[in-house]
Amino acid sequence: MSSLRKSSQPPRHSGAGSIVVLVDPFWIGNLGLSRTALNAIEKQIGYLGNLLRVYWYLDAYSKELDGFEARSTTLRILGRDDLEDGFELIKAIDADMESLCAHVAGLTMVLGSLDDRLLLSVERLKQRGCKVIGLLSTDVKGDEGSVRMLRQFDDTIVLSPVHTESEREMGAIEEAQLNQVVAEWLPTQEESALDFIRQYTANRPGIPREVDSRLLFLSSRSLNRELSNAEKIYIRNLVRASVNPEH
Repeated sequence: MSSLRKSSQPPRHSGAGSIVVLVDPFWIGNLGLSRTALNAIEKQIGYLGNLLRVYWYLDAYSKELDGFEARSTTLRILGRDDLEDGFELIKAIDADMESLCAHVAGLTMVLGSLDDRLLLSVERLKQRGCKVIGLLSTDVKGDEGSVRMLRQFDDTIVLSPVHTESEREMGAIEEAQLNQVVAEWLPTQEESALDFIRQYTANRPGIPREVDSRLLFLSSRSLNRELSNAEKIYIRNLVRASVNPEH
């Protein structure tokens, strides 16, 4: 009989060349969760290796996130923090870092936080073979705790300012994609729903709120980013023209 026994622990997978990002938005300029922000982070850390997942931590859920979807992104909504000292956030980040390091060998973690209550967490992970890199905003805080965290990181990356998509101009490729979104959406609507949109648009600008919300979501998913102001106007005018072709 073999003397080997099966371990009760999950297998430890090789994560060499792989990256996980953990973000406390407070420490990177109170950056809002968006595809623009995620794309900027992925672009900035791309040289490190393959991005496995982004963990994004929030104190509370925002209605602005309704319908938000992003590849390889985990949104962590924290439990109630009775002391309002951010300790629930520290516990959540520590637990995720511990689990990731325990089950993925050779992993590089990019930590968007300078909260020095994570010092021991970072030190423990480094001792176990995980590399920890700090993700910083351009306005790095210079308090004593932040300086201690900076010393603990294996390296740091300064995140370039994330610019809003609102002023982006719409090109021919974007126009074609938005046309396709509306062309695919229209046949899914019952005639009564289209009649409602016709009546709505006959007397006022824009389109009904629920229609607007759904089409902006579908369009954003198609473009894989937030829509610019020009694109939002285009999609609304396109819907109006599509349900009232004679006008």
